[in-house]
Amino acid sequence: IVGSGRCGTTLMRAMLQAHPDAHIPPESRLGPVLKDYHRYSRLPWNALLRILLAPLAYERAWALWELALGPLLLELSELPPGAHDLATILNALYRAHAKAHKPAATRWGDKSPASTPVLTELRDVFPDLQVVHMLRDGRDVVRSYMDVSKAGLPHFADAWLRGVRAARAFGARHTAQYLEVRYEDLVRDTGPNLQRVASFLGLPF
Repeated sequence: IVGSGRCGTTLMRAMLQAHPDAHIPPESRLGPVLKDYHRYSRLPWNALLRILLAPLAYERAWALWELALGPLLLELSELPPGAHDLATILNALYRAHAKAHKPAATRWGDKSPASTPVLTELRDVFPDLQVVHMLRDGRDVVRSYMDVSKAGLPHFADAWLRGVRAARAFGARHTAQYLEVRYEDLVRDTGPNLQRVASFLGLPF
């Protein structure tokens, strides 16, 4: 679930989290993980795991996950060489969170506006990636940002524009893997719009 920020990604996460088959942990930031993996991927597997997972224990966003990383690190360190890739690491991370917090879930997802600029890189990791892009009126997004920050209107207007352009550029290249959901439509007419999201994700409504 991606977007410009202040655009309804949290609402969409809450709605999908209510589905018995879906689990979406609190917001994360996968950009640095992608960058670090490519930077250090030639290192021995155990060293790479520590580089990628250790910062998660100290970052404020990841603290909300309430997930002990020690058992996960041990599990990953024992994998055969054929499974040494970023998809395996992230899949294990999200599945471990689902097992700890919603064990009945069969699907995991991620909600983070910060992932919007790196959708192409995420698709390289997960070729079957499905993207729900939350799009909200830019005027309301900017106003919402200005309620919580002192940065000026041009800064937030530019952030909204960059987020929308990045998500739509991905959608133009990968139409079958992209769904745009307007925040205003979702809150006005929730049922049919959630039904559309469920259909896109292959989840029973």
